[in-house]
Amino acid sequence: MAAGDPDKKGFDNLEDEYQSSSSRMGALVWAIIGLLIAGLAVALVARSFSGDPAAVAKKMRLKQALNRFGAEPTNPAYAKEAAEAWEASGKPTEAEKIRAHHTAAIASRDEKREQSLRTRLKDNPKDSEALGLLLEFLAERGKSDEARSLYSASVAADPQPKRRAAYGTWLWRNKFTSEAVAELTRALKEGYDTPETHGYLGFALLDQGKKKEAFPELQRALKGNADIGPLRARYLELAKELGVPLE
Repeated sequence: MAAGDPDKKGFDNLEDEYQSSSSRMGALVWAIIGLLIAGLAVALVARSFSGDPAAVAKKMRLKQALNRFGAEPTNPAYAKEAAEAWEASGKPTEAEKIRAHHTAAIASRDEKREQSLRTRLKDNPKDSEALGLLLEFLAERGKSDEARSLYSASVAADPQPKRRAAYGTWLWRNKFTSEAVAELTRALKEGYDTPETHGYLGFALLDQGKKKEAFPELQRALKGNADIGPLRARYLELAKELGVPLE
């Protein structure tokens, strides 16, 4: 065909379009292959770092438990959760470390609390709230003798009959029966003659086995409408046992 032949030009255009289309198709294929390879690589990397879903969930639970425990190591629920999470991960030694840390944290907290209350009471011996909290704190930890000495010193520093009656009641509740009888009796003699004082004295006398001495004290408490839960039941029981007719 001669130059400028329209058929020749058409053929050339078709060939160019074919080559262009072929190039685009090849690029698309390679792009798809590249994406597949990249996706496979990402999946392999992710799997190598994260493991199976169950393992990932276990790691997450452990991390969350440790974060909670780290923020509040004195919390028994968080300590238990963290220790159990370590055990579930097959690391019992780490679980024991959590328990030891929890125990130490509680001891440290309690020591600070005790010192704070002691300082507060030292600054103000008449701070009844601080005294009550400290006595409760010591008694809960089996330090009843120490609490008794502290309370006794406090009453000696401010020996009002009302405080002596409260001390006598505390002594009875904490099983210092003989001392309770002495303090409650003294409080009555010093003028703190209340139905509650008679009632607790009656209970203390009962614990000593002195039923005949206890009965009139319980009777006075009952007639005075003492606000003591088991008073009436104890009084009726004792009256029946002693054969005393009820009024």
